[in-house]
Amino acid sequence: MADLTLVTMSTAEKSDSVQNQMKKLASISCLSCVCYHYRQKGNIPSNMSRILSQINLNHRFERPSCSLDVSKKDFGKVVSLYEERRWDCITFLLEMLGGCWTQQQTCEDLLQECVDVLDIVGGTAVLSVTKCMKVLVQKVLPSNPSLCILAFDVLYSLVYDIQNDSGLFWPAFQSMVNTVFQDDIFAVEPNSDVSTKVDTIISQICQLAETKSGVMYLLVERYCQYIDGLKDTDIKHINLLVEACTYGPIRGKDHRTREDCLRFLKTYSEGKPASEVLNSVIKPDSYVRTLMTNTLCRFIAMKTDGLSDVSKAIAERLVDKANMLTQTRKHYLLNSRPHRIKQRVWQTLLILQPTFDKGTSELLMREALKALSWDTQLSVKTLEQWFIVLIMCRYPEYETILFDELKKETEKTVNFTASILAILAILASVSRTVEQQESFLNRALPVAMTHTMAGNFTIRLYAQAALQKVFNSCQQSNMAPLLAKYPGIHECMKFLQQNKRSGKLKTRLLGNFFFFKFDPVLDYSIETIFHTIPILCSVIEEELISSDVFRELSDLWSSQISTTIQLLNNRDDLKMCEPGKWKERDAKPGFEPGDDEDVDNDASSGDVQKKVMPWSDPALQQDLEGYGSHDNRKSGKLVVVTSLIDKLPNLGGLCRTSEIFGVGTFVIGNLKHCETPEFQRLSVTAEKWLQVEEVKEADLKTYLLHMKKIGYSLVGVEQTANSVCVTDYKFPEKTLIVLGNEKEGLPVELIQLLDECVEIPQLGQVRSLNVHVSGALLIWEYAKQQLL
Repeated sequence: MADLTLVTMSTAEKSDSVQNQMKKLASISCLSCVCYHYRQKGNIPSNMSRILSQINLNHRFERPSCSLDVSKKDFGKVVSLYEERRWDCITFLLEMLGGCWTQQQTCEDLLQECVDVLDIVGGTAVLSVTKCMKVLVQKVLPSNPSLCILAFDVLYSLVYDIQNDSGLFWPAFQSMVNTVFQDDIFAVEPNSDVSTKVDTIISQICQLAETKSGVMYLLVERYCQYIDGLKDTDIKHINLLVEACTYGPIRGKDHRTREDCLRFLKTYSEGKPASEVLNSVIKPDSYVRTLMTNTLCRFIAMKTDGLSDVSKAIAERLVDKANMLTQTRKHYLLNSRPHRIKQRVWQTLLILQPTFDKGTSELLMREALKALSWDTQLSVKTLEQWFIVLIMCRYPEYETILFDELKKETEKTVNFTASILAILAILASVSRTVEQQESFLNRALPVAMTHTMAGNFTIRLYAQAALQKVFNSCQQSNMAPLLAKYPGIHECMKFLQQNKRSGKLKTRLLGNFFFFKFDPVLDYSIETIFHTIPILCSVIEEELISSDVFRELSDLWSSQISTTIQLLNNRDDLKMCEPGKWKERDAKPGFEPGDDEDVDNDASSGDVQKKVMPWSDPALQQDLEGYGSHDNRKSGKLVVVTSLIDKLPNLGGLCRTSEIFGVGTFVIGNLKHCETPEFQRLSVTAEKWLQVEEVKEADLKTYLLHMKKIGYSLVGVEQTANSVCVTDYKFPEKTLIVLGNEKEGLPVELIQLLDECVEIPQLGQVRSLNVHVSGALLIWEYAKQQLL
């Protein structure tokens, strides 16, 4: 059969007659069968190697010169079939014969032909070509990197263009990942053209992953394979590692329903036919972080030399990511995107913590202290405090930094001072040597006593709780001489326990898991970091990662490898605690809560409503990838600015409308409005699924000028001499809508900055619509033009 193919291919390329072209198609199909046979056997006989090495596959399937009664579409299918068989054969010959066959045609020529062929083939032929490209890139990279870069560009463009074709997209994407992200390509020196192109494609895939669930998992899976295969600690493309550790976009309602469905099916389909299908279904977003965390734990356990350098590089990138979020917006809501990213940053830093050397530990401890000045969400603060405590357990000399920070409390926020006092309380109960404990308590006791006289109620309350913990530790450690230095301390502690005004709140604070049951050393585990702490801090369920998922994605936890962190928490103390609702906040001047003041009442830390669709919904019978096409739609770039609006119900209603119609960013004058009952009655949790930013009215002009500079068209809702009817206006993709005040409308100085003013046509006698209604009409018009 191979001899026949050799003769037929040699004669067929001399003519483009119908007969010769059909012979060519039949011959390549026969050769494909031969290649498949020997691939299954694993070796080729010498006489067959001689025949195969003489075959020249350097010819396309041309349209016959005579006229054919065949459509372009049908002829295209024939061409694709031929090319699919041809490239299957080329891949086989490259892998099995190597240099014996490539003398017929250079690898560079073949790779260039791959790039050209991808423009004319479709269907499964694409997969055959991309599979061959993987083999060719390995051979061409050293001699012609620019051609490889061109191939990478073509591959990504192809995959991006077919993203809505589920059947073809996933195998093509997997093939693209295997080609572009080979170990040799990952290992290319930074700042080279190839490395820069790889970073660019990583960024493009990360952007695609915001709307296309599953692509990030395949990329990170390949990257983890590269890390596992390293013989040293020289990890390249740390940017991808950081993105993987913090990955997890806030998905739309349709996507969450799909994931609920998958979890349900996976739970109840074990051992049934459906379970095999589910193994190939897109993994949940949290699996990306799980996979990367498992790989990091294995890497840390297996490597020794140079580990501190690479862990420092990773930590610096993580801290930079968190700091960039802080520069953009210091205040953020529970379960918002900034909250989730910061939580993931500090979860990863806790995993890396044992690998940091002394200098890096000090640097990161100072970063954690700095972050405590503005991070107010309980889960983030808890992780930051835990990180600081672990660093000081390793390096007790850094306690001086902590006490020095407390001396600067006039420069710090109430939130920061309360956090430091909480750290002192935890350190008081940590096991250490007698000398270290005595040194610490000698400094902590007077500091806690001093702060019980602070001017702010929250600081006094935390100081009392810290004093209670330090006092108890002194008694347990038999440090009577230290307590004797403060003769009145016994009476003070008795008074604090009996004081009715602060007793209730102090008792509640001491009952918080962080003060009551938490042990920073004994509770150090994957389970505590990724599951227990988020639960106790009222974080949304989709952020939780159970220990079962970590086991499912790696055999690390069942192996004999000694890791720096355990998977399960061997103590049950934290599991018995209830979620904490306490939240510090900077009090207004003169604020003193009384007995009935609900200090820990915070709307943003309550339970999150979750609606579950019925399993009988017919939509769930559709192809899972097609279900919830909501996620595959064009992402909205509309910005709605409401900083001039006063009434909270109007703001809540606009927030709800913005979330429903895919607004990119909802700008509000004060983020605290989102926590009020008046706002939430109308928003019905929309603020949790929408990017909400704070721009105060005084800063609005500067903000508008900035947005105009980065390409946004500024559109105001106002009747002016030159205003355009909203039905006649074509909204650009990057549009910013400015809504005016309920009574005053838009100020003149802002109107002068706008690119266009639009008005809504009216039939009645009343002069204007409510601002919520006006905004909703414009948002709908934009969505209709750009998204729907």
